[in-house]
Amino acid sequence: MLWAIVIGILLILLCWLLFAPIFLYINTNKKKYMAGLPGIFNLSLIPDEEQIFYFQIWVVFIKINFYLFKQKEEETDAIFKRKKLKKKRKIPGRKIILLMTKIFRKIVKSSRLKTLYLNIDTDDVITNAYLIPIFAGLHRNNINLSVNYNGNVEIIIRIENNIFHMLVVTIQTFLHHKKIL
Repeated sequence: MLWAIVIGILLILLCWLLFAPIFLYINTNKKKYMAGLPGIFNLSLIPDEEQIFYFQIWVVFIKINFYLFKQKEEETDAIFKRKKLKKKRKIPGRKIILLMTKIFRKIVKSSRLKTLYLNIDTDDVITNAYLIPIFAGLHRNNINLSVNYNGNVEIIIRIENNIFHMLVVTIQTFLHHKKIL
């Protein structure tokens, strides 16, 4: 009986992980760039003064800062003193690259756009005037497009998907294009 309860709880957690929304959030005005699974995983790209940016990763309750471009001074001196011969990497086949781009495109199509806010200035008054009626025609509940004449550019995007949809799209693409591999 105890094993049935444990297996039931594990199945419920697995189903929750499969159907929980994965989000991508971009806000250029506040400089927030985030992706993750709420409550489990969060990856943020944070602009930095010293470095160009760094990644902040939250896994459950653990916070990890990952500096991609950070090098020690000794390493940079050693790089300048000696030159290494670069090994050529073998580039994967063209068919595999086409398959991966097809999978990526289908995953993007299966995603849901929750919020799109675009406020731009093209620095050209005539182009801005042409964009106003186009943006008014594209306006929806979750899509807000506008033009300003102040020189500001602001983009807010929130896209959601879940692991189940991504797995289904990937499996369908592999099965459909079995001849490629």
